[in-house]
Amino acid sequence: IMSGPTELQSVIKAAAARAKKSHKSASQSYTVLLCLTDGIVDDLEEIQRLVRSYQELKLPLSLVVVGIGRADFSAFHQWNDNPAQSRGNFKFLEYRHHQFEPHELSRRAIAQLPLDIVDNFVGRNIIPR
Repeated sequence: IMSGPTELQSVIKAAAARAKKSHKSASQSYTVLLCLTDGIVDDLEEIQRLVRSYQELKLPLSLVVVGIGRADFSAFHQWNDNPAQSRGNFKFLEYRHHQFEPHELSRRAIAQLPLDIVDNFVGRNIIPR
């Protein structure tokens, strides 16, 4: 059973460590972390800071968060509504808004990823092979 405080910091840091390896090698790898959460995230401010810092470092990393359940996800929505420069490579969706349209949920979850990947590669002067 999932309960207690929801903290995503450690899993995001682990994904960033993986992205750093491909960043150092200038490879055409890109990491996408999909997090499913059933409640309010207790470390949201730290997550926001991490995601912005990873974007500034040009790490090949995007974060997609799907909120499941009826928790108050308003803080995620506010972050999601910010311009890309201030929110970083982040996307939030609520499952219940798309529960009867799974294809739409999938489409929206990955819609920004091609732009994130291209922006990252161009910013790192990597030409696709």
